Amino acid sequence: FAVIVIEEMEPSFGEKEDRSGYLYHYTTLGNGVKTYAFNDFTGLYGDLKGTKYTITAKAWILEDDGEFFSATKTYTIRAYQPVSDDDDKLPGVYGLARLFRQYYDGANITINCYILAHNKTNNERKASGKFKHEVSGFPVIERNQPEEIMTANGGSYSKSDSLPQPVGTIGPGDRYESVAYVRLVVKPANWFVGTDPENPVTFTDADTP
Repeated sequence: FAVIVIEEMEPSFGEKEDRSGYLYHYTTLGNGVKTYAFNDFTGLYGDLKGTKYTITAKAWILEDDGEFFSATKTYTIRAYQPVSDDDDKLPGVYGLARLFRQYYDGANITINCYILAHNKTNNERKASGKFKHEVSGFPVIERNQPEEIMTANGGSYSKSDSLPQPVGTIGPGDRYESVAYVRLVVKPANWFVGTDPENPVTFTDADTP
C-alpha cells in the first residue's frame, strides 16, 4: 500500500471532503449546487522518497442562456511506498519492522519508522529495537528502544519515531546520502529493514518540494 500526502500547489478546488476512501474537491456553481471532482488513489505506486503526481480538477456547468462556466485547479500528491520485514521468524511471535518514508521536506531529511511484536506463546518474551539515521556530513542519529516484557498469550510491543536530520536548503550541486536502519529484536530472532549503505538514498536540489 502507498502512503499518500497531499501537497497543495494552488488553492484547493473549493472545499475538500474525504468520503469512502476517495478525495473529493468541490465547488459551488450556480444555485448552490456542489460539483465534485474526485480521485481514487488506491492504484498509485510510490517509493520511499515520494513519487510525485499532478492532479487537475475541472468542473463545468451549463447556464440557462447556453453559456458554459468552468473552474479548474491543480494540486500535487506524493505517494510513499513503505518497506517492511514481517517474515515468520519465531514460532508464536509476530514481528514487524517498517520504514514508512525517507524524504526531504525542504529543510530536513527524515525517516519515519515503526516496529511491532505480538506474543502468542504461553511464555513471557522480551522485545527491544533500534532506529538509526545516517546522512553524509552529519552526526549519526541513533535511538535504542528500551527492552520490555511482553506478557504470555497476547502481550505486545510497539515503537515508532521520526528521525529528522536538519540539512537546510539543498543547493545546486549539493548531494546528501541517507541510510536508514530499523530493527526489532525478540531473541533469538530479529526483524530488519533499512537502506543498503552501498546504495544509499540520495537527495539533491531536484528533491526540493
